[in-house]
Amino acid sequence: MTSEVGYGYIAGFAVFFCGLWMFICALVAVTSGWRRLAELYRTEQEFTGEKWTWESAQMGWSNFRGCLVVGANRHGLYLRVQFPFHWFCPPLFVPWSAIQVSEKRMWFFRGLSLRLGAVRPVSMWVRASLGEKLRRASM
Repeated sequence: MTSEVGYGYIAGFAVFFCGLWMFICALVAVTSGWRRLAELYRTEQEFTGEKWTWESAQMGWSNFRGCLVVGANRHGLYLRVQFPFHWFCPPLFVPWSAIQVSEKRMWFFRGLSLRLGAVRPVSMWVRASLGEKLRRASM
């Protein structure tokens, strides 16, 4: 009987944890602006071009630290959140024509500020090293 109670607590905790994880992922998708971008720039196609994994960026009110796949080619910017953080954040492909780029310092770091989207743009900041990779791949 005591083992049945123990299993119930374990199962209850697992359900609670999964629900909390999904809630946090949904909250990040909204506060980062990812959901808004997905309305226009969601992609299901395989990306062809240079890609870098475990990249970081700040989008809106959210930080994606080491959990992004970022890609670029001459047509646009590819963004994908890696497992297990990808819930509610579908892969995106934003054409360069819908992106404005400017240099911006964040604390002690040089970087690039990207305004993604022509209507209701979302701010994204990346370190200068990733910005240079994007610039080279976009040519």
